[in-house]
Amino acid sequence: MKEHILSIVEIESRLRHSRDAHETYLLAVNVFRELLAHEMAIGFSYKGYLKAVAYSDLPDFNKKSPFVTAIAHHIIQMDLTQGSKVIPTEELSPELHHQGIAYALIVPLIHPTNRRLLGVLVFGAIKGFSNEAVAIVNHCAETIALVLAAFSHSYFPSISRLKTWAIIAVSASVVMLFPVHLSTQGKVQVVAYEPTIITAPMNGVIKTVKVKSNDTVKKGDLLLTFDDTDIVGKQRITAQTINISAAEIVKQERSSFIDPSIKNKLEESRAERAVKEMEYSAITAQLNKLTLNAPVDGTIILDAPLDLIGKPVKTGEKLLSIINPKKVEVEILLAAHESNVVSLNDSVNIYLDDNPLHPVEGEVYKINYEPVIAPSNVLSYKAFIRLKDVSRQPSVGMCGNAKIQGESVPLFWYIFRKPIAYARWYLG
Repeated sequence: MKEHILSIVEIESRLRHSRDAHETYLLAVNVFRELLAHEMAIGFSYKGYLKAVAYSDLPDFNKKSPFVTAIAHHIIQMDLTQGSKVIPTEELSPELHHQGIAYALIVPLIHPTNRRLLGVLVFGAIKGFSNEAVAIVNHCAETIALVLAAFSHSYFPSISRLKTWAIIAVSASVVMLFPVHLSTQGKVQVVAYEPTIITAPMNGVIKTVKVKSNDTVKKGDLLLTFDDTDIVGKQRITAQTINISAAEIVKQERSSFIDPSIKNKLEESRAERAVKEMEYSAITAQLNKLTLNAPVDGTIILDAPLDLIGKPVKTGEKLLSIINPKKVEVEILLAAHESNVVSLNDSVNIYLDDNPLHPVEGEVYKINYEPVIAPSNVLSYKAFIRLKDVSRQPSVGMCGNAKIQGESVPLFWYIFRKPIAYARWYLG
């Protein structure tokens, strides 16, 4: 209990010393990690609608992503006047639930005087939240609301004045109002569209591999075989056991006419034989899986065929892929701080290494909002590009660069958005 009191005092002290509302939200989504053991947290401000302003562990994120927008949409429909509540993530966001986050804690931030909603904090955890931890967060939420209420009178008016001067300055220059498209660039690679993944149907050791990478196969063609030594041995032993059991049953049937007590053993022998016959059927079914055939027509993608030979594999382990060379897409890695430039259906010019002077046109059709670490060790998001010219399909594995044309913005923002972002990062 003493440790919790010290934690509350420390948290409230840090919140009271925050310099603006944005810093307050950043603190709020990060300072409760040891207490709540949460996997993620989002802070929303409220001015007639919920606006995402802070995300745990990320200084910048896509505030208008479908993932964040869906959470805000569900929260705004809740009755937040009853205080905080813990709900299953199935009711809040299917994407959160698919990521393994089972429970969400919704904490409204209520103005201490007029009781209006200032914002909402959302915490996601795998194992839920204890009542004691929720009570401490509710207590600290009152402090957060008090700090935000203070900034609502002092901080936001100054921002409004800055925007007024900014509008006056921009209006003085017609050139700065000239509309241009936001754009970003990234490394791309041509990948197969919906490849067929071939996995091991059972535990075993691969005996032979009949194909190599880039081979063309037809449906039903033999891909590889498994070693049958153990299975055939088990089948022979089981068959011999069944034969011995059958002979024993015949012997017991004859003896039961003389000695009635043998009838009990006879039933046990028949049951044992039935079990062995079931084992024999199961082993025979495994023998049918020793050869793996192609389920579809296509081209083989296999890194090192020789490495598979003699390799023990487990059921479900990936062995190789079969792709359709005429169905490809382009994968691009976007740095996290650039991902907000990209939206669905944005136009893309792809410059492949084999012909960099003639770009291939495409459009963004899918964006993954789960960040990954790129080979350059930068937090990035994956986006996928559909090619417009189906007659010009590059080969799988080709690399290059791509330029994505985003939304239209004033020239002023196009020029100064990165300096402004860096200034905000260093100055707070």
